[in-house]
Amino acid sequence: MQTMPVAVLKSGLTVGNFSSPHAFTFEDETVLAGCEAERCKALSLREEETEAPFLGGASKFGALAVTPKFVLTEEIRQALIKASYEADIVLVSFPTLAALKEAKELDNFLSVCTIRADRLTKKVSTTKFCR
Repeated sequence: MQTMPVAVLKSGLTVGNFSSPHAFTFEDETVLAGCEAERCKALSLREEETEAPFLGGASKFGALAVTPKFVLTEEIRQALIKASYEADIVLVSFPTLAALKEAKELDNFLSVCTIRADRLTKKVSTTKFCR
């Protein structure tokens, strides 16, 4: 599996892209590369869904309300431990952050965050990260 892409911001802070195929451009113009497909797939959350009839008018069309639940795998946990030694900040997807919170494991991974980006420029903050 590909190693985690890491970039050093102009401030000296190192940031890693845990599993996103997307590159990120920061406010200081530093670019953090996207991950290769193999890494993205290997570090995908396990998805569990529950289905229920849709409430309201859509039910007459057979629409179902699907509630996804994302579950951490042991491979993700081990990769997060490794990643915490490779970067000061490890950027994960919002579902990964939510799964860590649900499993009450977020405090085990202090460097794990999601991005905070400007909605118009799409540039990622160099000083603010979401937990």
